[in-house]
Amino acid sequence: MRQLQAAFAAVTAPAPVLPIAQALAVEMGCEPVVIAEKDRPAYADAIATATEFSRSIIGQSTARLREIGIENPGGYLSALVQSTVERALRDASDPPPLT
Repeated sequence: MRQLQAAFAAVTAPAPVLPIAQALAVEMGCEPVVIAEKDRPAYADAIATATEFSRSIIGQSTARLREIGIENPGGYLSALVQSTVERALRDASDPPPLT
């Protein structure tokens, strides 16, 4: 259940039952975000891209470190990757500068 804390949950449902779907997300510890049915493929693509790319790049980096003799490359990269991702997510959440 730890992964669901502070997580978001995409919710798509017909209007009459949308509040129930949102309440279920809250009960699981998530923040519900309504996604229109027509937008679900784009939403799924965005989630899959972030997940697969992250997993791939971490795998590539840990393999390179393992090749040069770093023991526990995941632990070695943990703080660096977490802080970098958190910074990138903060930057992505900031409104774009006015031009």
